[in-house]
Amino acid sequence: NLLHHISLYTLNWGTTLEVSYEQAVIFYCQKEFLEIFYEGRYQLKSQYIPKLARWVTHFSFGPDSPLQVDIYFLSLKPLNNIKWGTLQPLFFKDHQLDQVPLNPFGDYSIKIKDPVLYLKKLLVPHKLFSIKSLEDYLQKKIIKETSQVLAQKSGDLAKITFDLNPLSISVKEKLIPLLEKQGIQLTHFQLSDLSLPKEIIKKMMKSKTPVKEEPIKSIAPKKNLSEPENISHDPIESIKKYKELLDTGTITPQEFEQKKKDLLKRI
Repeated sequence: NLLHHISLYTLNWGTTLEVSYEQAVIFYCQKEFLEIFYEGRYQLKSQYIPKLARWVTHFSFGPDSPLQVDIYFLSLKPLNNIKWGTLQPLFFKDHQLDQVPLNPFGDYSIKIKDPVLYLKKLLVPHKLFSIKSLEDYLQKKIIKETSQVLAQKSGDLAKITFDLNPLSISVKEKLIPLLEKQGIQLTHFQLSDLSLPKEIIKKMMKSKTPVKEEPIKSIAPKKNLSEPENISHDPIESIKKYKELLDTGTITPQEFEQKKKDLLKRI
């Protein structure tokens, strides 16, 4: 259980209080917060609970008078890797497929940031005394915020399903301040999948526009000005072409002699 409540406990000064690891004990008197104790062993005296001492003095019970208090033993153990998901589908408006039913799911982790706020704003008003009741409550909050984020992101479902991380971050950013107001720190949140119906996946595959591949452009070799255009297979004609290049200064005499030597070998 998350919470154990002892109602109207008669507190005698000098009573020993032991608080376990990852636990907080909160004292209330007539619905007014008095004090919170964390892990340790305490001998309850007026100096440990100044507000309670003032309360006793105010009503003239005397500093050693017993007092009836409400005591809440609260678990502060982090809750990790809690699964969440929708039982009923949420709807996403796609620009091609119109209203698409989705069943998103994922996991999250929380820890108690403010035990008094957590007790006052969440556990007691909503009677969340077990982990299961807290998970059910938080699931409703997560689904509500997820639904609102999906409504804001209507458009291209294929693009969203390709990368769920931005969607997951958007939901987390909405949940963080909401839970902080109830004393909870959201340490992890993940939207793992949207769980699309098979028929929707088939429609998405059919409507998907094929990516046009750009034709590979052939890269022409850099033109060598020292090579004559339309060179002939006849060595003699080729020598004449190289002689024209020599006369125009395109090739050097040494280059001409080397080409001529090579071509004469073919005769």
